[in-house]
Amino acid sequence: MSCSSHQVQSYGIPFLAEFRRQATDRNRTSPIAFTGNKFEFRAVGASHNPSWSTTVLNTITADSLAFLDGEIQRLIRSGKSAADATRTVIADTLTKHERVIFDGNGYAPEWQTEAAKRGLLNLKSTPDAFRHFLDEKNLELFRSTQVLAEDELRLRQYVRSICCPYTT
Repeated sequence: MSCSSHQVQSYGIPFLAEFRRQATDRNRTSPIAFTGNKFEFRAVGASHNPSWSTTVLNTITADSLAFLDGEIQRLIRSGKSAADATRTVIADTLTKHERVIFDGNGYAPEWQTEAAKRGLLNLKSTPDAFRHFLDEKNLELFRSTQVLAEDELRLRQYVRSICCPYTT
């Protein structure tokens, strides 16, 4: 679906502002840019394939949107209006997850301290992150969205351990 920057986006919810739609992300330095009908992952070199990163990010996004929709629909079924249900879910979600919102310099030493204070997992290297590849919550994410089965994830981990032994 293409969109014109002249179209107005409205969600039909009074407290969400309308805005002029943009067909693409004009910020070419954005590491995850929206380019029409998809997000592009731009933080890799030309010789690297961003498909796995994109798969993971899109799976997380799909799971999150399904959760939010489910919560909104649950509240609507209980008698709330769509606007009230949406407002409640947004407020609850922000309250529950506000500790991950950080507007400072994520590379500064102060962020290490702040992340620890907030109780956030702050993995500093790719090998550190890959050690969590098969954590139950990650297996469940791919299982519940039906993007990959557990065998497929285990196989990816096995291949990665052969190709890049420092990651396991």
